[in-house]
Amino acid sequence: MTVEEYLGGGEERDAHDPHVRRVIAQTLARLLRLTEGIDEPELAEGWEPYGGNGWGEPHNALFDFGATAAGAEWIDELASAAWPRSQVGRQVVGHTDWVTKHFRFRGLDVDAIYDWDSLRLASEPSILAGAAVHFPYTEAFDVPRVASLEELRAFVSEYEQERLSRFTPEEGRAVAAHAVLVIAYTARCEHAGDPTGHRPSGSYREALAEFGEELLS
Repeated sequence: MTVEEYLGGGEERDAHDPHVRRVIAQTLARLLRLTEGIDEPELAEGWEPYGGNGWGEPHNALFDFGATAAGAEWIDELASAAWPRSQVGRQVVGHTDWVTKHFRFRGLDVDAIYDWDSLRLASEPSILAGAAVHFPYTEAFDVPRVASLEELRAFVSEYEQERLSRFTPEEGRAVAAHAVLVIAYTARCEHAGDPTGHRPSGSYREALAEFGEELLS
Protein backbone atom coordinates (compact mmCIF):
# COMPACT_ATOMS: atom_id res chain seq x y z
CA MET A 1 0.00 0.00 0.00
CA THR A 2 1.23 3.50 -0.79
CA VAL A 3 -0.07 6.89 0.26
CA GLU A 4 0.64 9.85 -2.01
CA GLU A 5 0.17 13.51 -1.25
CA TYR A 6 -1.89 15.46 -3.76
CA LEU A 7 0.13 18.30 -5.24
CA GLY A 8 -2.01 20.83 -7.05
CA GLY A 9 -0.73 22.70 -10.05
CA GLY A 10 1.85 21.69 -12.55
CA GLU A 11 1.03 20.61 -16.07
CA GLU A 12 1.42 17.62 -18.32
CA ARG A 13 3.88 17.93 -21.17
CA ASP A 14 4.20 16.19 -24.52
CA ALA A 15 7.19 13.88 -24.09
CA HIS A 16 7.83 13.81 -27.83
CA ASP A 17 9.43 17.19 -27.09
CA PRO A 18 13.16 16.28 -26.86
CA HIS A 19 13.65 18.42 -23.76
CA VAL A 20 10.80 16.73 -21.90
CA ARG A 21 12.06 13.32 -22.99
CA ARG A 22 15.56 14.12 -21.74
CA VAL A 23 14.28 15.28 -18.35
CA ILE A 24 12.22 12.10 -17.92
CA ALA A 25 15.23 9.93 -18.84
CA GLN A 26 17.61 11.81 -16.56
CA THR A 27 15.15 11.72 -13.66
CA LEU A 28 14.90 7.93 -13.96
CA ALA A 29 18.68 7.65 -13.63
CA ARG A 30 18.57 9.89 -10.54
CA LEU A 31 15.81 7.76 -9.03
CA LEU A 32 17.91 4.62 -9.39
CA ARG A 33 20.81 6.35 -7.65
CA LEU A 34 18.50 7.28 -4.77
CA THR A 35 17.20 3.71 -4.41
CA GLU A 36 20.61 2.04 -4.74
CA GLY A 37 21.15 -0.51 -1.99
CA ILE A 38 17.44 -1.07 -1.28
CA ASP A 39 16.77 -4.80 -1.28
CA GLU A 40 13.20 -5.46 -0.23
CA PRO A 41 12.04 -8.96 -1.28
CA GLU A 42 8.42 -7.77 -1.45
CA LEU A 43 9.38 -5.35 -4.22
CA ALA A 44 10.47 -8.29 -6.36
CA GLU A 45 6.97 -9.74 -6.33
CA GLY A 46 4.89 -8.89 -9.34
CA TRP A 47 3.39 -9.89 -12.63
CA GLU A 48 5.66 -10.89 -15.51
CA PRO A 49 4.32 -10.76 -19.08
CA TYR A 50 6.85 -13.22 -20.49
CA GLY A 51 8.98 -16.05 -19.16
CA GLY A 52 11.04 -18.98 -20.32
CA ASN A 53 7.88 -20.85 -21.33
CA GLY A 54 6.33 -18.01 -23.30
CA TRP A 55 3.56 -15.59 -22.43
CA GLY A 56 2.21 -15.63 -18.93
CA GLU A 57 -1.33 -14.75 -17.93
CA PRO A 58 -2.25 -11.38 -19.50
CA HIS A 59 -2.72 -8.50 -17.08
CA ASN A 60 -6.41 -8.26 -17.98
CA ALA A 61 -8.97 -11.01 -18.58
CA LEU A 62 -10.10 -9.14 -21.69
CA PHE A 63 -7.08 -10.53 -23.52
CA ASP A 64 -7.15 -14.23 -24.40
CA PHE A 65 -3.80 -15.02 -26.00
CA GLY A 66 -4.61 -18.69 -26.50
CA ALA A 67 -7.83 -18.06 -28.42
CA THR A 68 -6.18 -15.43 -30.61
CA ALA A 69 -2.89 -17.18 -31.35
CA ALA A 70 -3.56 -17.45 -35.08
CA GLY A 71 -1.89 -14.60 -36.90
CA ALA A 72 0.22 -13.62 -33.89
CA GLU A 73 3.04 -16.05 -34.63
CA TRP A 74 5.35 -13.28 -35.81
CA ILE A 75 4.88 -11.44 -32.49
CA ASP A 76 5.55 -14.61 -30.50
CA GLU A 77 8.69 -15.37 -32.53
CA LEU A 78 10.20 -11.95 -31.82
CA ALA A 79 9.42 -12.28 -28.10
CA SER A 80 10.97 -15.76 -28.04
CA ALA A 81 14.13 -14.45 -29.74
CA ALA A 82 14.37 -11.53 -27.30
CA TRP A 83 13.94 -13.51 -24.08
CA PRO A 84 17.38 -15.21 -23.86
CA ARG A 85 19.14 -11.88 -24.50
CA SER A 86 17.21 -10.12 -21.75
CA GLN A 87 18.61 -12.08 -18.80
CA VAL A 88 21.39 -9.64 -17.95
CA GLY A 89 21.72 -6.64 -15.65
CA ARG A 90 22.02 -5.58 -12.03
CA GLN A 91 18.96 -5.55 -9.80
CA VAL A 92 17.61 -2.09 -9.03
CA VAL A 93 14.50 -0.52 -7.50
CA GLY A 94 12.74 1.51 -10.16
CA HIS A 95 9.35 2.86 -11.23
CA THR A 96 7.78 0.46 -13.74
CA ASP A 97 5.24 2.93 -15.16
CA TRP A 98 7.61 5.81 -15.91
CA VAL A 99 5.42 7.67 -18.42
CA THR A 100 4.73 11.34 -18.97
CA LYS A 101 1.12 11.08 -17.77
CA HIS A 102 2.51 10.53 -14.26
CA PHE A 103 4.67 13.67 -14.43
CA ARG A 104 3.68 17.25 -13.74
CA PHE A 105 5.93 20.09 -14.85
CA ARG A 106 6.35 23.73 -13.94
CA GLY A 107 7.99 25.26 -16.94
CA LEU A 108 10.85 22.95 -17.83
CA ASP A 109 11.22 21.43 -14.36
CA VAL A 110 9.59 18.34 -12.86
CA ASP A 111 7.10 19.38 -10.19
CA ALA A 112 5.63 16.01 -9.20
CA ILE A 113 5.72 12.31 -10.13
CA TYR A 114 2.85 9.95 -9.30
CA ASP A 115 1.98 6.23 -9.20
CA TRP A 116 4.56 5.14 -6.65
CA ASP A 117 2.88 1.78 -6.15
CA SER A 118 4.75 0.91 -9.35
CA LEU A 119 8.10 0.71 -7.53
CA ARG A 120 9.66 -2.68 -8.14
CA LEU A 121 12.91 -4.57 -7.74
CA ALA A 122 13.90 -5.71 -11.23
CA SER A 123 16.83 -5.65 -13.63
CA GLU A 124 18.05 -2.24 -14.73
CA PRO A 125 17.65 -3.11 -18.45
CA SER A 126 14.00 -4.06 -17.90
CA ILE A 127 13.22 -0.87 -15.94
CA LEU A 128 14.93 1.28 -18.55
CA ALA A 129 13.41 -0.49 -21.55
CA GLY A 130 9.88 -0.15 -20.18
CA ALA A 131 10.41 3.58 -19.76
CA ALA A 132 12.13 4.01 -23.12
CA VAL A 133 9.20 2.40 -24.94
CA HIS A 134 6.32 3.91 -22.97
CA PHE A 135 7.55 7.34 -21.81
CA PRO A 136 5.39 9.30 -24.34
CA TYR A 137 2.15 7.71 -23.07
CA THR A 138 -0.52 10.24 -22.16
CA GLU A 139 -4.22 10.83 -22.69
CA ALA A 140 -3.75 14.60 -22.49
CA PHE A 141 -2.56 15.06 -26.07
CA ASP A 142 -3.34 13.45 -29.41
CA VAL A 143 0.16 12.07 -29.94
CA PRO A 144 1.68 8.60 -30.52
CA ARG A 145 1.76 6.60 -27.29
CA VAL A 146 4.75 4.49 -28.27
CA ALA A 147 8.23 5.87 -28.81
CA SER A 148 9.78 5.75 -32.26
CA LEU A 149 13.04 3.87 -32.66
CA GLU A 150 14.94 7.18 -32.71
CA GLU A 151 13.20 8.37 -29.53
CA LEU A 152 13.77 5.03 -27.80
CA ARG A 153 17.50 5.13 -28.55
CA ALA A 154 17.75 8.80 -27.54
CA PHE A 155 16.04 8.03 -24.21
CA VAL A 156 18.53 5.23 -23.48
CA SER A 157 21.46 7.48 -24.41
CA GLU A 158 20.20 10.33 -22.20
CA TYR A 159 19.72 7.90 -19.33
CA GLU A 160 23.28 6.63 -19.79
CA GLN A 161 24.65 10.18 -19.73
CA GLU A 162 23.00 10.85 -16.38
CA ARG A 163 24.02 7.38 -15.16
CA LEU A 164 27.63 8.50 -15.70
CA SER A 165 28.67 5.18 -17.21
CA ARG A 166 27.77 3.43 -20.41
CA PHE A 167 26.25 -0.03 -20.53
CA THR A 168 28.46 -2.93 -21.52
CA PRO A 169 27.61 -4.38 -24.95
CA GLU A 170 25.83 -7.27 -23.24
CA GLU A 171 23.77 -4.89 -21.08
CA GLY A 172 22.95 -2.80 -24.15
CA ARG A 173 21.66 -5.90 -25.92
CA ALA A 174 19.56 -6.73 -22.84
CA VAL A 175 17.97 -3.25 -22.91
CA ALA A 176 17.10 -3.74 -26.59
CA ALA A 177 15.72 -7.23 -25.92
CA HIS A 178 13.54 -5.97 -23.09
CA ALA A 179 12.27 -3.21 -25.39
CA VAL A 180 11.20 -5.87 -27.88
CA LEU A 181 9.44 -7.82 -25.12
CA VAL A 182 7.63 -4.68 -23.93
CA ILE A 183 6.47 -3.76 -27.44
CA ALA A 184 5.60 -7.37 -28.28
CA TYR A 185 3.41 -7.76 -25.19
CA THR A 186 1.31 -4.72 -26.02
CA ALA A 187 1.22 -5.79 -29.68
CA ARG A 188 -0.09 -9.17 -28.52
CA CYS A 189 -2.79 -7.43 -26.48
CA GLU A 190 -3.73 -5.37 -29.53
CA HIS A 191 -3.91 -8.54 -31.61
CA ALA A 192 -6.13 -10.22 -29.01
CA GLY A 193 -8.58 -7.34 -29.39
CA ASP A 194 -8.30 -7.26 -33.18
CA PRO A 195 -6.98 -10.55 -34.59
CA THR A 196 -7.36 -9.43 -38.22
CA GLY A 197 -3.64 -8.87 -38.73
CA HIS A 198 -4.13 -5.14 -39.16
CA ARG A 199 -1.27 -2.91 -37.98
CA PRO A 200 -2.77 0.58 -37.51
CA SER A 201 -0.58 3.66 -37.61
CA GLY A 202 0.75 4.46 -34.16
CA SER A 203 0.09 0.96 -32.84
CA TYR A 204 2.54 -1.32 -31.08
CA ARG A 205 2.02 -3.85 -33.86
CA GLU A 206 3.25 -1.28 -36.34
CA ALA A 207 6.24 -0.42 -34.13
CA LEU A 208 7.18 -4.08 -33.63
CA ALA A 209 6.96 -4.79 -37.35
CA GLU A 210 8.94 -1.64 -38.17
CA PHE A 211 11.90 -2.05 -35.84
CA GLY A 212 11.58 -5.17 -33.65
CA GLU A 213 14.08 -7.15 -35.71
CA GLU A 214 16.43 -4.17 -35.90
CA LEU A 215 16.55 -3.97 -32.10
CA LEU A 216 17.65 -7.58 -31.99
CA SER A 217 20.23 -7.29 -34.76
